[in-house]
Amino acid sequence: MIQYLRSPWLAIALIAATSVYAALAASVPGWAERGFASPVFAALCGALALCTLVCAVERTRVAVRTLRAGATAPSALLSAPHAGSAPLAAESADEALDAASRELRTVGLRVRRSDGGLVASANAWGALGSPVFHWALVLLFFAVAGGRLTRAEGAIDLPLGRFVTDESPSYLPGAVE
Repeated sequence: MIQYLRSPWLAIALIAATSVYAALAASVPGWAERGFASPVFAALCGALALCTLVCAVERTRVAVRTLRAGATAPSALLSAPHAGSAPLAAESADEALDAASRELRTVGLRVRRSDGGLVASANAWGALGSPVFHWALVLLFFAVAGGRLTRAEGAIDLPLGRFVTDESPSYLPGAVE
């Protein structure tokens, strides 16, 4: 089940479905209140929140591993073709390493020379950006859900010349006499 929730395709599908549903609920006259209170919308948002929570945990694990490893870029990254890469026209190995070093620096990596090669690393704290973003989304889902569960809504009977507080009991029929 966790493996299924980690799927980026599921998250994309849930984001798309929630967006389409919200757009329809907001655009159909008289349906906004019922559409956003619907169990279908709650289920879509709940599933998306669960996917985001699983993703946040996974991204936090990766960030911790990256920080412990010193944020060294994996060798697959250094040997993979880059969309913006240019062929190196070098006369010697030193020129090739200099050109490769310049290319790696253009994508934001720190580069240093080692025995016969280059070692590239990313900013160690840059690994925390994605987990912090995903945890913020999880907190947003919980805040919205908490707000929906604790709010009072509907019409309040307002008798003339009386003061009515905005509290849950005031929304009950016949509460204000």
